[in-house]
Amino acid sequence: MPLPKYWLGVFLAAAIPALPTVAQENSQILPQGRFSLGVKYLGGRVQDRWTTDGNREPLAQPVNRAVTFRRLAKHKSSFERTKIQAFLATQGWSMEDEVGRYQADMDAQVQATALVLGYGLTSKTSVAIGVPVIRAHTRVKVGFQSGLRGRQFVAQLADPGVNLGGEAARAAAELTDAVAELDANLTDYGYAPLTNWQDQGVGDIQLGMKHQWHRDAAQTAAVLAGVVLPTGRTDDPDLLTDVPFGDGGFDLFAGLAWDTQQNRYWNSFLFGKWIHQLPFKKTVRLTTAEETVFAGKTQAEFKPGDVVQGGTGTRLQAANGVGLGGGLLAERRFGDTYRNLPGDSKRYHEGETDSVVYNAMAEVGYDSTTQFLQGKSQFPLITKASYLHQLYGEQVAKANTWQVDINVFF
Repeated sequence: MPLPKYWLGVFLAAAIPALPTVAQENSQILPQGRFSLGVKYLGGRVQDRWTTDGNREPLAQPVNRAVTFRRLAKHKSSFERTKIQAFLATQGWSMEDEVGRYQADMDAQVQATALVLGYGLTSKTSVAIGVPVIRAHTRVKVGFQSGLRGRQFVAQLADPGVNLGGEAARAAAELTDAVAELDANLTDYGYAPLTNWQDQGVGDIQLGMKHQWHRDAAQTAAVLAGVVLPTGRTDDPDLLTDVPFGDGGFDLFAGLAWDTQQNRYWNSFLFGKWIHQLPFKKTVRLTTAEETVFAGKTQAEFKPGDVVQGGTGTRLQAANGVGLGGGLLAERRFGDTYRNLPGDSKRYHEGETDSVVYNAMAEVGYDSTTQFLQGKSQFPLITKASYLHQLYGEQVAKANTWQVDINVFF
């Protein structure tokens, strides 16, 4: 099971395309020679994730793990490990017995603002560039709850008949300050301390085009294509709580959008999109299902899973430009692939990386472009506020998001 920050990366990878270079949910294009300038904002809070079977669990659940005698003794000398094992044997206990459990709480706040510049290249083709700026903050709190066996262990060491009072004091101190011991072990493996994290910076820049290949009185259809550049900060293998702003590789996307004007005030839309993520090399920890944190690093060839997105919905717009809309959106992300990793580590990193999520979307907006063309408005403007509510998911962060779009034309 990947660490919590993986789900945050998947959430951002799904959310940022909602700040599109060319509006993927419609087939409209810019008039030839005209520019559009848009500012798009998206915000959300992540506390939970969807599991494989569609249930919800806390984002930090992978960190809430049991500590056994074996794990407690793992970073001690072989002599100390032998002493612990021998003492446990005299008590009829096992190295697999649980000493206690780490208990963690984690959530993340993510905000993304994209500046999008579009241009009508021809009467049927528009091009655009989108530059997202991302700000993220993660909060983490880790504690340790000593279990029954851990308390019995300390009590037996302190028994005068055993004559290991010094060992008991040291064991009690380790259990009492297990979080500090965890930080010390993290430092030994090159990790930064387990604390809150925040950063801001440019995400992956998108370049796109849209070509309207069909248009009649009732319907318009367009194909869209583009590339995503790896300009965002990537996952830092030495941080456990950071949020990647990009995956580190180039992406290619293509799609189709179809709009139907049902009547003067009502239209419906349908779109689909495929994102092909190219392989690249990245530094990863050699973590496994048995050891999810304390592991060395290596270079591996990484192929993020391709993504399929789609949606359908409807919009109503009054003569004064005020509109309401709603729809259903879906995303399917295929599993990641690693090369040049040992078998156990490869299975761990690739496990539970395919995901699916379904969202309900509601929006309210204002469009003055028709009134502008009729001479009834002085300024061509499109603005809307949207809310996306996750209905169901598997292997993805649980987060409902707000999005605000403002577009002007000149």
